[in-house]
Amino acid sequence: MLLHSKSKSLKTRIFISSGLMVMLCVLGNLLGWGGQQVLLQNFEAYERSDETSHDLLRLDRLAERLKFRAESYVHTGATPQLEMALTLNHDLLDGIADVQDEVSDPELSEILIHMRNHIDLFGQQLLLASDERRVRSEVLQQQLPAQEARVDQAFDRLEDSLASVGSGLWNEQVLEAEQSYAEARKHMLRYFIDPDTRASRAMVAALRRSRRQIDGLDWDQPVDPSSDLPSPAQRAAAATAQTNLVAELRELQTLSSRAIQATRGYLFYTNVVMAGEISEFVHYSNLLKQHVRRMLASQRETRDADVRKTRTLGLVTSLISVALAVGLAVYLSYVIFHPISQLTDTFWQLAEGSTIDAIPAAARHDEIGRMAAAAEVFSLKNRETRELLARSRKLSDELSRKAVALEESNLELDQFAYVASHDLKSPLRGLNSLAEWVQEDCGEMLPDESKSHLKLMQDRVRKMEMLLNDLLDYSRIGRQHQAPERVDLDKAVRAILEMTENPSGVEVVFPRPLPTLTTLKVPLQQVILNLVTNAIKYNDKGARGRVEVDCEQEGDYYRFSITDNGIGIDPKYHERIFQMYQRVAVHSADGTGMGLAIVKKQIERHGGRIEVLSDVGQGATFSFTWPNSIKAAARHVEPQLSH
Repeated sequence: MLLHSKSKSLKTRIFISSGLMVMLCVLGNLLGWGGQQVLLQNFEAYERSDETSHDLLRLDRLAERLKFRAESYVHTGATPQLEMALTLNHDLLDGIADVQDEVSDPELSEILIHMRNHIDLFGQQLLLASDERRVRSEVLQQQLPAQEARVDQAFDRLEDSLASVGSGLWNEQVLEAEQSYAEARKHMLRYFIDPDTRASRAMVAALRRSRRQIDGLDWDQPVDPSSDLPSPAQRAAAATAQTNLVAELRELQTLSSRAIQATRGYLFYTNVVMAGEISEFVHYSNLLKQHVRRMLASQRETRDADVRKTRTLGLVTSLISVALAVGLAVYLSYVIFHPISQLTDTFWQLAEGSTIDAIPAAARHDEIGRMAAAAEVFSLKNRETRELLARSRKLSDELSRKAVALEESNLELDQFAYVASHDLKSPLRGLNSLAEWVQEDCGEMLPDESKSHLKLMQDRVRKMEMLLNDLLDYSRIGRQHQAPERVDLDKAVRAILEMTENPSGVEVVFPRPLPTLTTLKVPLQQVILNLVTNAIKYNDKGARGRVEVDCEQEGDYYRFSITDNGIGIDPKYHERIFQMYQRVAVHSADGTGMGLAIVKKQIERHGGRIEVLSDVGQGATFSFTWPNSIKAAARHVEPQLSH
């Protein structure tokens, strides 16, 4: 209803149609923007999950490196390995904290808390294990070797005491104690190489047995009844060595027990506690990765669903847009473009001069109706134009007949002028000859008044002859057919100047050499001769007079300029001087008034133009153009002849 109302203008209909299209575009853009926002949110969530997955992989790599460094420390005991393991433990805790700050999922946060606790406990256990290893190393590498050395020294002192007594049975008991001590050392070495409870028990039993054997020596009763008791001093020395050895063996047993305890604690921390914490960390890490994979899969499904939804909305919007656009196009074609096409054809017919009785869409009241009204106006104008053209054709035919008659009349006038100027010369020559004869035969008898009359008659005859010559030259323009030739104007003009009368000695100068061109030589020489002769003739400066002949090229033409410093010409006579028999100068020089008329006709005949720039007392400049070749002249003259 909005579009089909007849009261609405074409502008309003187009505006409403455009508004509907714009609204549909805005709606489509809003739907697209909403879908894009949802997709962006899904992509952001997916990227966050992907970043979390990458962070977990980094944490796994850190955990593997931590495990490797810890195991390297366990096997080698190298301090750099411990320091590297502690650094990795700290980095792992920081990495878990960073991931905790990034995630918002409660389940992920709980898993990360468990992982952090286990890694923190692993670091603590690693420090405890390092302390146990340090104690074990100190006992094994420093205290036990020193104590064994003291035990060996105590055995040596006891053996020295027995050597002074000389009893073989006591020596056998000491030797058995030494064997038990050696057995204890063997079991100790075996235990520390490959910790085993049986080895530690055997070591303790051997040490106790060695200590009992030493402690069982009785210096107050002889071992051999046949031998005498040692002296009191010997017994005192042996008892002292015995007591010292027992004490050293007891201290060795204590240190061995400490070393065994340190080894057991170290192995417990490394093999049980730390391994368990690492296993727990790996367990929770696997749980975390599984959860992240589930999140990624869920987000991928959500993203794909949103993409399909957005794609469907876009497709529906596009289909609606296309349908509405097609409908609007059909409507606009019916309401606007079809009438405009009809009016266009109508205007083409009107442009061809046709008249149309029925203008399409003339009944409409919108812009197209106004165009139809304009077409009606054009149709009326075409009808009037046809009538005017008919009248114009009639007048043109009449004008053509008159033009032909005028051309015939001009031709007859030219022929008459030619015949008259040619045939009148004979009577004039007869009058001149008669006057000369009278002067020769009766010159002395004639009174002065008669002589004056005869001279006046001869002057008038000579002037009349000059006038007839100019008239003959004027009528000959265009009648004579000459072939173009190569003309060196510089030489030609200088030759003209040599034949020109210059009684006052007026200076003629050339600022630059004149060109050489292919043209009709005689007409151009006649033009330059007339202009230069006039410049000399009407110069009142005498020997200070100056005439400048210059030429420069302008495209297909040369522009000639003849400038003098003579009497000048009043601007109001600039058009008149080119007419026949017109003389405006008050100078005493003779003339017929035909020179400039001949010059103008010659120049225009060959496609050029002449103009004058002058004022009274300021000299004059006659400037004219002349084609630089006869072809250029033909191109210019042919349109003139067609008129």
